[in-house]
Amino acid sequence: MAMFVQFGVGAAINCVTFIACLQIPKNELFFLVLYGVMMTVQIFTPGYVGTQIAHESGLTTSAVYDCDWLERSASFKRNMILLVERANKNMILTARSMFPLSLTTFISIMKAAYSCFTLVRAVNNQEKL
Repeated sequence: MAMFVQFGVGAAINCVTFIACLQIPKNELFFLVLYGVMMTVQIFTPGYVGTQIAHESGLTTSAVYDCDWLERSASFKRNMILLVERANKNMILTARSMFPLSLTTFISIMKAAYSCFTLVRAVNNQEKL
């Protein structure tokens, strides 16, 4: 639940930060950009970790086959069979079982924030004309 809220709030804050960059004086822009970068890092980190975990869990089956299992005991072989059966399904971290924590999700969130920003900017430009 916490990651679901973090990703949602992070997307909203990034959108608001982009919009605020258009309206504040240039001397205050540094702090706003720094805040935006920190929010981006906050939603990037779990996405990166989720992608790494999914990738590493996909390599488990190969690691079992590469180990020296032929000369091991029968109980070791049974344990390896169970491990391979479990490893056939990759581990995927999810936020509230709604979306995966991955770099793809991070990119989607950043695209949505930028789309919101361009929409508001276009509306502001239309009002000024």
